[in-house]
Order: sequence, then C-alpha cells, then structure tokens
Amino acid sequence: MSVDAKQQCLNFDEADAPTRTTNSLKALYLADLAAEPNSSENTVRAYTGDIDRFVDWWHAECVSKSGRKDDVRLITRFDIRAYLLKLDNEEHRKSTQARAMSAIREWFRWMGRKSYILTNEALEVSTPQVPEHLPHVQSPKNMERLCDSAGDGDSRWPARDSAIIELLYCGGFLTSELAALDVDDVVLADEVVHVRGKGSTQRDVPIGEPAVVALNAYLNERKDRLRTAKAQGTSTPALFINYHLRNLDQPDKQARLTTRSICRIVKDIAIQLGLSPDINPRALRTACVVHMIDGEADLRSAQQFLGHENIKSTERFKRMAKGGLKAELERTHPHGRKN
Repeated sequence: MSVDAKQQCLNFDEADAPTRTTNSLKALYLADLAAEPNSSENTVRAYTGDIDRFVDWWHAECVSKSGRKDDVRLITRFDIRAYLLKLDNEEHRKSTQARAMSAIREWFRWMGRKSYILTNEALEVSTPQVPEHLPHVQSPKNMERLCDSAGDGDSRWPARDSAIIELLYCGGFLTSELAALDVDDVVLADEVVHVRGKGSTQRDVPIGEPAVVALNAYLNERKDRLRTAKAQGTSTPALFINYHLRNLDQPDKQARLTTRSICRIVKDIAIQLGLSPDINPRALRTACVVHMIDGEADLRSAQQFLGHENIKSTERFKRMAKGGLKAELERTHPHGRKN
C-alpha cells in the first residue's frame, strides 16, 4: 500500500496524534528498555543512538520534505530500506547497519505489542549481512600470566581486580553479567555462580579453585571496607563495588562497579603486564571458551556455559579453536589443502 493510500485509511484524530509521534514513542520504548530486569546499559546506549538517528532522518526526509504526518503508522518498509541505503552510501560498516536495523526492528516489535502500529513494517526488511571476523585469541600462557599477576600491579584494589579477572576468564561472563552479580549469587561451597543473563534467563556457571580463592580473599576485604558504612545503616548487595563506595546510598547504584569500570580495570592490568592493550572482558570470554574447546569440551556444554540460545553463536568459537582453525586452513588456503 502506498503512503498516500495508507494515510487515507488511517483515522488521524488530532487529540490522539501526540501519542503516536516518533519522538514520544521512541522515549516510551527506551524508558521501557532501560527498566527491563538485567538490561544492559551498553544495549540501551546503542539502541538510543540508533533510534535517535533514524527518527532524525525520518523527520528530515519524510516529514519536512514530503509533508507526511509524524505518525509511526506511516513509516513503511521502503522508508526503512531507504535509511539503510543512506547508511551504506555513507560507507558505514555493515555491523553498524545491522545494529541499526536490530534497534529499529525491536522498537517496531515493541510498538506492535503495545498496539501503536497496525502492521510491523520492519519485519519486511532484511538485516544487512555482516562479514564474519574471527578475533585474535589470547594464548593460555598470556591468560595464566594475566590471572597470576592481576593482584600484583598498581591496582587500587588488587584483591577485587584479581577476582574480576579470574571470573571473566574462568566463567566466560559478559561484562554486563559480571557487573550485575550480587554477593548472594556466589555459592563458594558449591563452586558455582548464579548468572542472570539477557532478558529473564538464568544459568549456573561452575568456577574453578583459583576463582574461589580469589573471591574469598576479595569478599573478606569487601566486608571490612563496608563495615563502617553498614554501621551507618547502609549496605549493598552488589558483588563488585567501587573503591570509594561512591553512590552507596543510591538504591539504583549501590556502589556497584559499572561495565565501563570493569573494562578499564582489565585493560589497565593488561597494559601493566606488557600484554596487548586490546585485551578486554570480551577477549577473556573468548579465550575461556576457545581454551575449553581446545581441551575437547563439546559444543553443547560450551553453549550452556555461555548462555547462548542458539548453538550457531557457539559454533563461531569452535572455528577459533586449534582444530577449527586447522580445518579452516585446509578448506581455504592453497598450501593448507590435503592432496
């Protein structure tokens, strides 16, 4: 259906109009997204930027130039494709285009559930294909060095930072998962951590003895550090807290380390040890799983360990493992193929 025909079919009640403008529904969606349990601040930040840019484009191209009403029901699949084409013409990376499409699609899905739109036009638009890039995998030797020396550098709180490194490498956590952990999520006697993943998913992640030892040392120091604050009637459930206990009295923060702080801690330790400055929590997660697969862990176990809904996400790690890279060499390289 053309835009004109669609506009004629809709009832544009002026009193109802403000509830269907792109800016008003964008704000409502982003507020709902941020309020979701275990919502990742990185996802909220990325979706905010992507939807902001799409709405700005819609106002400029479809409202100001074409004279359409600012009503989300008038956004068509052709508009969305035109926006993606704009991103492509501006030579944005395919990953950027795919992320933008993902944000738009989730926004439209939310509007559909809330009955703000009649049909979900975003479902008719394909996500741009992203060329697969296999990241560099840190060697077990580098990971051992990182874990063994994490508490020996110039860190402000060595015990805490050592526990962070051990959990990231041993448990393969996402940064957002690690930041969201509470003390009650850790059961040292069973050597397990209860993880709240994306949405409402939960899983139990086993941890090894080095992580248990590091957590024990940190929890003792954490208890001492909070003793004065608790005497004043303030406490926090957060497992990893900031050194100065900033925002301890704020219910939404509770001195909890942010994902940005965790990334900075990992990078600073890597640099102090003379390792690559590209080492971050994601690199430790990758190393964790690839080293497990190198040790002959099966894909289903790795899938459960990471909390992947789709095993295809886990198969990517297999191609980074030694056996997987060998298979890729034999498949693609002229001198790697068997006769």
